[in-house]
Amino acid sequence: MVEENRVLREVVALYTQLSGLAVQDSDLRSVVALIADRLGVGAMVIDDEHDVLASAGPSPQAVEDVHHQLRQLDPGKVLAASARARRAITLPGVDDDVALVVAPIVTGEEIPAYLLTGRPAGGGAVEDLGLLATEHAAMICGIVLGRHRLVASVVGNARLDLVEALLLARDRSEFELHNWARHLGIDDRRPHVVMTVALEPPRGGRGGSAAGLARLAAFVERLLTARLSEATVARRDTNVVAIVAVGEDARAAVDEVTAVGRLCRTSSEARYPGSGVNVGVGGVCRGLADFARSYAEARLAAETTIRMTRLGGVVAFRDLGIQRLLSRVADVEDLRAFAADVLGELVAHERTNSTDYLGTLSVYFQQNDSPKRTAKIMYLHPNTVTYRVRRVEEITGLSLSSYRDRLTVQVALEILNGLGDER
Repeated sequence: MVEENRVLREVVALYTQLSGLAVQDSDLRSVVALIADRLGVGAMVIDDEHDVLASAGPSPQAVEDVHHQLRQLDPGKVLAASARARRAITLPGVDDDVALVVAPIVTGEEIPAYLLTGRPAGGGAVEDLGLLATEHAAMICGIVLGRHRLVASVVGNARLDLVEALLLARDRSEFELHNWARHLGIDDRRPHVVMTVALEPPRGGRGGSAAGLARLAAFVERLLTARLSEATVARRDTNVVAIVAVGEDARAAVDEVTAVGRLCRTSSEARYPGSGVNVGVGGVCRGLADFARSYAEARLAAETTIRMTRLGGVVAFRDLGIQRLLSRVADVEDLRAFAADVLGELVAHERTNSTDYLGTLSVYFQQNDSPKRTAKIMYLHPNTVTYRVRRVEEITGLSLSSYRDRLTVQVALEILNGLGDER
């Protein structure tokens, strides 16, 4: 009875302290630190992607013990069980490791995160204290997380409105543009580049396409914010936009931003297999009035990579070449029909005879009709290159020495290479 009364007093005192944190506008770290200190155990908050949002404990090892135990028990199943129960559950230890108490953190109808604590040593009433305290702390975490989400949503929407006003502005005064940029912390005396990331949700992702898309967009936003230290990043629905302050060298600036775009695509697809991430980079802006132009270029570049899959999903507007015009053809089937009319017989010949005339032709054009340079790149004899080019003319009925025929073949080849259709 004495022990039970002591535990009851501790529960009341802890509930009071936790409730005080909710009133004081504290963060998750404060809640986790309090529960870890009062229970003398490791504690952490993780989201539904198993990323740690906050952690604390009497020692680093105590926190690692909780994380290790979660991994041993299969995180997906553990969190799913807690979500179904919508209350704290106690899980037994594995191989004499620390046992876990897992409580869902509820905000509205969602469960965006979970509070995990090690089970206090002592058994009986002490274990009950750990279970009750974790459950109440999870409720406080839900209040804190919900409040922060609301504030972030309001701030994010206001920020996005300013970004969109700056990027979509038409016939606006320099004064208006300057004020919008100032509110966003953009120094309009520096050159900038606009990058846009078009997103499609992971196929078969957890929580459905809408939830999958939200997680993907949040991941891309965090990655760009971390990698582009001098950038204003905003997201809405299926797009993330970054306005990046760059150096005076325009080519180097676009190259650097494009490299971050490639990293973004690679990292996103590794984290969320099956997702669609297409990146376009606009030209350099020398003034606020250029932002709308660079944004339009970035969007066109991203849209082109979606249609022209051989571009690799990331491209700068300046590197599009003729794809800039091809991307404006409304129906992609019109492009396929044109390519088939010009190179259809050659494609059919390749399928039947397993030749590589199309590949040779691509390199040949890139090397300005030099059989010697083409042969060196393809590890062929120059005479073999000359023979293949002659066979292309025979099969297609076109003459590559004719300006009109050569241009027609080059455009058709760009379509085939860009669309990435099976040959």
